[in-house]
Amino acid sequence: MRVSRVANSTAARAAAVFLLLAGLTWLTVQLFVAQMSRDFDAKSAQHLGHEVDDIRGDIARTESRLDGAVERVAAKLTANPAASRAAMFAMLRGEANGVRQGIRIVAPNGEAIAWWGEDLRTPGATSFEFDATNLYIVRARPLPNPAVSVQAFERVPNQPKLPGLFDLDDDDWVSGTMFHAGALRQEKGSLRFILERRPSATLWIDVTPRPRAEVVDAARTIGTDVAAVLLAMGALALLAAVRQSKWGAHPVATILLVFAARLALMPMRVDQDPWQIFRFDLFASRMLGPFSRSPFDLLASAAAILAIVIALTKVRGSSMAMQIVRTIVSLAVAGGYMLFIRNLVDNSRISTVP
Repeated sequence: MRVSRVANSTAARAAAVFLLLAGLTWLTVQLFVAQMSRDFDAKSAQHLGHEVDDIRGDIARTESRLDGAVERVAAKLTANPAASRAAMFAMLRGEANGVRQGIRIVAPNGEAIAWWGEDLRTPGATSFEFDATNLYIVRARPLPNPAVSVQAFERVPNQPKLPGLFDLDDDDWVSGTMFHAGALRQEKGSLRFILERRPSATLWIDVTPRPRAEVVDAARTIGTDVAAVLLAMGALALLAAVRQSKWGAHPVATILLVFAARLALMPMRVDQDPWQIFRFDLFASRMLGPFSRSPFDLLASAAAILAIVIALTKVRGSSMAMQIVRTIVSLAVAGGYMLFIRNLVDNSRISTVP
């Protein structure tokens, strides 16, 4: 009896803690959003400056790695100026093997003699070159003997990074970025920065800040998501406290608390979801509305329904009313499951967006 009482007290305290944390989280986010709205312009400029500094640092580190690869290959060629083409390929093996990186040995007429890794789709004559969708960071060193040039490069997609999942990092304040050589027409509202100056080229970037409404909404969404999870955990902790009480959990109390935990998760929204856990991009069902809007919602709804069914059917009552309730619940669940599966099958056959 004493152990049961201690467990009951612990579960009740855990429920109270979760509910208190949910309230404090929501209140803190509201205050944070209000402060952000007041100082938005200054904070936006600060975060954009940090983002540009981060990009500038990334480019410097990339150039350093490429310079290292060029120096190593140049040293091998200098030590063996009469190397065959096969030997040159062997010299390049394993060099500049980072993501979207490549290295090549080029003849004076611009023809590639040997290469390794990513393909360079530009001449490679300047430090920064472009095609329709990419920036190429190029580091080169000409050699007198043999008369070749060693070029190491990295392809950088000319697009912004995706915002973070549960944070407001510097790049979450950026709506778009565009690398260019300086001649690009500047879009309205964008800010222009110089990233690097080299004798052969200068690299510029245009940064477009995210609108105030989007940044504020993203911050508010993060707080809502955290509060929703804490509320759901509080409801489940309260359910555990009720079940460990002296009289046990009544089916009605179990149903209400499970339903409350499921409803608490309804406001959750994740904008950046590369694994497609919180949204359906291809096949889905609107039969249950927001309860089946994503794989996560579908799983949570199924778990809630299962818990409710177990709560209703585990009671071993001999009364006719209880037997009727159990029969109706079982038939309703079976029929609903068949309708739901049929809806999914029909949607997958005729439309990708049901």
